[in-house]
Amino acid sequence: MKRAASGVSTALLAGASGLVGGECLRLLVASRSYDRVVVLIRRDLGRSVRHRKVHQVVVEFDRLEELREQLVADHVFCTLGTTMKKAGSRDKFREVDMDYPLKLARLCRSAGASHFSIVSALGASRSSPFFYSRVKGEVEAA
Repeated sequence: MKRAASGVSTALLAGASGLVGGECLRLLVASRSYDRVVVLIRRDLGRSVRHRKVHQVVVEFDRLEELREQLVADHVFCTLGTTMKKAGSRDKFREVDMDYPLKLARLCRSAGASHFSIVSALGASRSSPFFYSRVKGEVEAA
Protein backbone atom coordinates (compact mmCIF):
# COMPACT_ATOMS: atom_id res chain seq x y z
CA MET A 1 0.00 0.00 0.00
CA LYS A 2 1.39 3.40 -0.94
CA ARG A 3 0.98 6.49 1.14
CA ALA A 4 -0.99 9.39 -0.29
CA ALA A 5 1.14 11.95 -2.14
CA SER A 6 -1.12 14.80 -0.99
CA GLY A 7 0.27 14.82 2.54
CA VAL A 8 -2.81 13.01 3.83
CA SER A 9 -1.87 9.97 5.84
CA THR A 10 -3.01 6.56 6.97
CA ALA A 11 -3.71 5.93 10.65
CA LEU A 12 -3.79 2.51 12.27
CA LEU A 13 -5.76 1.97 15.47
CA ALA A 14 -5.62 -1.06 17.75
CA GLY A 15 -8.18 -1.25 20.53
CA ALA A 16 -11.15 0.52 18.94
CA SER A 17 -13.80 -1.42 20.86
CA GLY A 18 -12.90 0.14 24.21
CA LEU A 19 -13.93 3.50 25.63
CA VAL A 20 -10.71 5.34 24.76
CA GLY A 21 -10.29 3.49 21.47
CA GLY A 22 -13.82 4.32 20.39
CA GLU A 23 -13.24 8.01 21.01
CA CYS A 24 -9.89 7.84 19.23
CA LEU A 25 -11.60 6.24 16.23
CA ARG A 26 -14.21 8.99 16.15
CA LEU A 27 -11.47 11.64 16.14
CA LEU A 28 -9.42 9.87 13.47
CA VAL A 29 -12.42 9.56 11.16
CA ALA A 30 -13.27 13.24 11.64
CA SER A 31 -9.68 14.36 11.01
CA ARG A 32 -8.68 15.74 7.61
CA SER A 33 -5.16 14.49 8.31
CA TYR A 34 -6.13 10.92 7.50
CA ASP A 35 -7.66 9.59 4.32
CA ARG A 36 -7.63 6.01 5.63
CA VAL A 37 -8.03 4.53 9.09
CA VAL A 38 -7.07 0.88 9.51
CA VAL A 39 -8.72 -0.59 12.59
CA LEU A 40 -7.34 -3.80 14.09
CA ILE A 41 -10.14 -5.65 15.85
CA ARG A 42 -10.82 -9.09 17.28
CA ARG A 43 -14.36 -9.08 15.89
CA ASP A 44 -16.29 -6.90 13.45
CA LEU A 45 -17.49 -3.75 15.19
CA GLY A 46 -20.58 -3.64 13.01
CA ARG A 47 -22.49 -0.67 11.74
CA SER A 48 -21.11 1.68 14.38
CA VAL A 49 -17.87 2.11 12.41
CA ARG A 50 -19.09 2.04 8.84
CA HIS A 51 -17.34 4.92 7.14
CA ARG A 52 -15.56 5.29 3.80
CA LYS A 53 -12.23 5.94 5.57
CA VAL A 54 -12.40 2.92 7.87
CA HIS A 55 -10.95 -0.43 6.93
CA GLN A 56 -11.52 -3.09 9.60
CA VAL A 57 -8.98 -5.91 9.88
CA VAL A 58 -10.05 -8.80 12.09
CA VAL A 59 -6.98 -10.11 13.88
CA GLU A 60 -5.83 -12.48 16.57
CA PHE A 61 -3.20 -10.33 18.24
CA ASP A 62 -1.03 -13.33 19.07
CA ARG A 63 -0.80 -13.96 15.28
CA LEU A 64 -0.21 -10.34 14.26
CA GLU A 65 2.82 -11.22 12.12
CA GLU A 66 0.49 -12.96 9.65
CA LEU A 67 -1.02 -9.56 8.77
CA ARG A 68 2.28 -7.77 8.31
CA GLU A 69 1.31 -6.43 4.84
CA GLN A 70 -1.82 -4.78 6.27
CA LEU A 71 0.08 -2.94 9.01
CA VAL A 72 1.28 -0.12 6.77
CA ALA A 73 0.43 3.26 8.27
CA ASP A 74 2.02 6.61 8.95
CA HIS A 75 0.72 6.95 12.50
CA VAL A 76 -0.23 4.15 14.88
CA PHE A 77 -2.52 4.55 17.87
CA CYS A 78 -2.61 1.75 20.43
CA THR A 79 -5.38 1.71 23.01
CA LEU A 80 -5.13 -2.01 23.74
CA GLY A 81 -5.64 -2.91 27.35
CA THR A 82 -7.53 -5.12 29.72
CA THR A 83 -8.22 -5.48 33.41
CA MET A 84 -6.86 -8.13 35.75
CA LYS A 85 -10.40 -9.44 36.16
CA LYS A 86 -10.95 -9.84 32.40
CA ALA A 87 -7.45 -11.17 31.80
CA GLY A 88 -7.74 -13.79 34.53
CA SER A 89 -4.01 -13.92 35.25
CA ARG A 90 -0.93 -11.74 35.43
CA ASP A 91 0.55 -13.52 32.42
CA LYS A 92 -2.51 -12.84 30.26
CA PHE A 93 -2.66 -9.21 31.45
CA ARG A 94 1.01 -8.73 30.50
CA GLU A 95 0.34 -10.32 27.11
CA VAL A 96 -2.49 -7.88 26.28
CA ASP A 97 -1.02 -4.73 27.83
CA MET A 98 2.64 -5.23 26.97
CA ASP A 99 3.37 -8.02 24.50
CA TYR A 100 0.73 -7.11 21.90
CA PRO A 101 1.52 -3.38 21.85
CA LEU A 102 5.26 -4.05 21.55
CA LYS A 103 4.72 -6.53 18.73
CA LEU A 104 2.48 -4.02 16.97
CA ALA A 105 5.03 -1.21 17.39
CA ARG A 106 7.86 -3.30 15.98
CA LEU A 107 5.87 -4.53 12.99
CA CYS A 108 4.54 -1.08 12.14
CA ARG A 109 7.94 0.52 12.51
CA SER A 110 9.44 -2.01 10.12
CA ALA A 111 6.60 -1.16 7.69
CA GLY A 112 7.49 2.54 7.81
CA ALA A 113 5.31 4.07 10.54
CA SER A 114 6.74 7.35 11.77
CA HIS A 115 4.71 7.71 15.00
CA PHE A 116 3.42 5.29 17.62
CA SER A 117 1.14 6.56 20.38
CA ILE A 118 0.03 4.34 23.24
CA VAL A 119 -2.46 4.86 26.04
CA SER A 120 -0.70 4.16 29.32
CA ALA A 121 -1.63 5.05 32.90
CA LEU A 122 -0.99 7.72 35.48
CA GLY A 123 1.77 6.52 37.78
CA ALA A 124 3.26 4.10 35.26
CA SER A 125 6.76 3.13 36.36
CA ARG A 126 9.00 0.12 35.81
CA SER A 127 9.90 0.29 39.50
CA SER A 128 6.32 0.49 40.81
CA PRO A 129 5.43 -1.99 43.54
CA PHE A 130 2.01 -2.31 41.87
CA PHE A 131 1.81 -4.85 39.05
CA TYR A 132 -0.52 -2.80 36.82
CA SER A 133 1.62 0.36 37.05
CA ARG A 134 4.82 -1.65 36.64
CA VAL A 135 3.60 -3.30 33.40
CA LYS A 136 2.51 0.09 32.03
CA GLY A 137 5.93 1.53 32.92
CA GLU A 138 7.69 -1.42 31.27
CA VAL A 139 5.76 -0.99 28.02
CA GLU A 140 6.51 2.75 27.99
CA ALA A 141 10.21 2.07 28.48
CA ALA A 142 10.31 -0.65 25.82
